[in-house]
Amino acid sequence: MASKTIPAQVVTTCDVCHKVMSRVNEVRIRRHALDWKGMPCGDGSIVLDLCNACIVALSDVVHERAEQIRSEKRKTDAGKEE
Repeated sequence: MASKTIPAQVVTTCDVCHKVMSRVNEVRIRRHALDWKGMPCGDGSIVLDLCNACIVALSDVVHERAEQIRSEKRKTDAGKEE
């Protein structure tokens, strides 16, 4: 009797678009979980496996939102100086 060992294959899919990926791109957002009083009470981190297209889309959205926040802050700061 002959035996053949076949290594296990790990298939990773994108958490957003569910496309099968050949390479794992892990995105980790570290933050605290907060209780009802707003105090940190545990790990609230988010870990996502994303394909290249979804990483690009996510980074574009983060950059766009950061720019909006900066713009709002500038307007608020300018109003305080007057």
